[in-house]
Formats: sequence, structure tokens, C-alpha cells
Amino acid sequence: MPVGSVLEKLSPFVRVGSAVAPIIIAIALRLWYGKTRLTRILLSVTTMWFAANLLMLPYSQSVRQEVSRIRARFR
Repeated sequence: MPVGSVLEKLSPFVRVGSAVAPIIIAIALRLWYGKTRLTRILLSVTTMWFAANLLMLPYSQSVRQEVSRIRARFR
């Protein structure tokens, strides 16, 4: 089973949660433990994860379908 088909079956709420939850956890750890090497690395990695999710969003099949529906309404 290709990875793309698994990701397409996820609900939008799960997708947003998988993008936002890690960075929220990293920020909470940063606030709790302070500015340590581990929290700096976690914030860097989760920020890249969040950015990658945002950059890949337009290539999602469901988002492309929704954009085409919106364009059709305004034509």
C-alpha cells in the first residue's frame, strides 16, 4: 500500500493535528526545561516538520478537489 493512499484517508483534523501537535509539545518542553540543546533541536526539527506539511498541502488530492470546486463556483 503506497504511503500516499494512507495519507489521503486521514481526516483533515488528523492532518492538522499531526502538523501542529509536535511543535506545540516542543514549545511546552522549551518553556518547562528552558533553553537546552535538546529543546533547541526539538524546536528546529518540529518547525521543519510543520513547514514540510504546509508545503505539501497543495499537492493533496482532497485539497486540489476542494480548490477546483471553489473555482467552479466563481466561474
